[in-house]
Amino acid sequence: MKIYIKAFISGFTFISFFTTFIVLIVQTTGNINILVSEITLAAFVFGLWNMLYFFIENRVRYIPIGLWGAALGFMFGFEALLRPVTHINHAESLRVLLDGIVNFEVFNFIFHPLSIIWLPILYFFVWHYIIRWLNNLWGCECK
Repeated sequence: MKIYIKAFISGFTFISFFTTFIVLIVQTTGNINILVSEITLAAFVFGLWNMLYFFIENRVRYIPIGLWGAALGFMFGFEALLRPVTHINHAESLRVLLDGIVNFEVFNFIFHPLSIIWLPILYFFVWHYIIRWLNNLWGCECK
């Protein structure tokens, strides 16, 4: 099997696991404000981003996979600042799911404007530990 297909599968696998549970929770709570199409699209983006990592690494030079994931997190954080309406829909859905656990006034104050900072940090760790492990599991060697 080609390395690019393996890379797509390993990137797709991680986020698909969580997408299944998010869609299940949305169905049980009856809250459809969460944009299911964007959640399922995230799995496709993770797979393509991982495939692009191996394409660029084989052609250009070595790029740490954690920094590659942080770049994706930065783009998603920047997108959250450009489209606040989408953020409001996601935050409202999270409020329904986590009501009573999290103070959402503080959550929205921190979550939205600082997403350009905390998303790259979160994505760095996800890509450095989990996606790298999945790549090695599927036979795509990550250094």
